Amino acid sequence: MKTQKQTNPLTWRALEAREPLYEIAKASSGLQPRDRGLTPISLLKILHCFRTAYKLGCERSRQQRQLMEMDDRQLKDIGITREQAEQEAHKPIWKG
Repeated sequence: MKTQKQTNPLTWRALEAREPLYEIAKASSGLQPRDRGLTPISLLKILHCFRTAYKLGCERSRQQRQLMEMDDRQLKDIGITREQAEQEAHKPIWKG
């Protein structure tokens, strides 16, 4: 076992108090549950992620429609069959 000098102060306190380390770390950080609310920056990040996902979904949907509008000659030019095009066009947009 480590001596007191080798042990992290939080770990030593936990050993002495027989409390779980995460409880002591939480108490020493000064953060209370009410302090952990969403900040404006995190809300902006969430909104940015939703916007990006929406734009990506719209683009994939457009590509699927365009693929279905191609004739057999155009599909042959890009190297896929009609069946492959239909499989790709009927895929959910989130599976891209």
